[in-house]
Amino acid sequence: MTAPRYVSFTGHGEVSIAAPGVFTDSLATAFVVRSNPENTQALVDKLLNAAPAGAVRYTVAGPVALCTFLSVGRCTSPTEPFGWIPYREASLWLPLIEHRPGQWPRLVLWMPYVFPDATIPLVCGREGWGFAKSLGRITLPEEGAEAPRFVCETTLFRTLSSDCEEVFAPLLTVEGGPWTPGSAWQSLEDLAADLGDALKALLRPGGLVEGVEVAVKAVESLLAGTVPVINLKQFRGAPDSELACYQALIDCPMHVDRFRGAWPMRGDWTLRVADYASHQVISDFGFAAGPDGSATVHVDFAMQIHMDFRANPGRVVWQAE
Repeated sequence: MTAPRYVSFTGHGEVSIAAPGVFTDSLATAFVVRSNPENTQALVDKLLNAAPAGAVRYTVAGPVALCTFLSVGRCTSPTEPFGWIPYREASLWLPLIEHRPGQWPRLVLWMPYVFPDATIPLVCGREGWGFAKSLGRITLPEEGAEAPRFVCETTLFRTLSSDCEEVFAPLLTVEGGPWTPGSAWQSLEDLAADLGDALKALLRPGGLVEGVEVAVKAVESLLAGTVPVINLKQFRGAPDSELACYQALIDCPMHVDRFRGAWPMRGDWTLRVADYASHQVISDFGFAAGPDGSATVHVDFAMQIHMDFRANPGRVVWQAE
């Protein structure tokens, strides 16, 4: 069956813009933390593996997760020009291994929580590639701040009840310092080489050969400037909202167009996660909760990367009939 042509509302308030999305002068700050593989695998099984029912399967790559804060200087589309916008975004990531019959396993990334602070990236991300995006407010520190804080606020609910009123409050807060940049990676090749060594130590393969193969292919992908990101794209049905009128696993290839530099961020950093029933991040990632229900997690490694990148048109990995 041939898909119908999309009816664009460009010039009439369109916010779902055609791919690719191009992001210029982007600074990403990544904080690596320890997670519990049992908890994260349960999350993957619930939100990714349930739909394809074995046709494609994802397993967590290890006891690690990332919290990132992104500042985009200029976001636009060359395919459907609408102007350009700056925006910010906070995300939580998990590295996964994708298993498909008859193919080598491959390393992919998945973002179960994504919080842009602008409407167009939110709608484009959800409708085009299936990113689980919801609106947030992102606070970033000034460069060289003595007490830097990265904060993601969003709409939260303390209980899952129709009687519970929303609160707009911090969900993710990273604090630390002193902010001391380390020696920079001068090229994408240097960065890929160091990350490749880290991957070999991280992966929990079914066998040594599989683990090495996954690591090698991941480094090859990074050297080519491409990072595969997987999403479950779905839309509720109109007659019955318990059913999906469309459901598919989408590979969103993020491609680095220009590597401007990367460097580790020295200092003692911590990630604080708030406790809300609407965003069960603490149990999803297996963080240890404190007396007030929130979790404070030590950051094992922090880095920044300055780049221009694009989100290319997606590829369907699996689609419901």
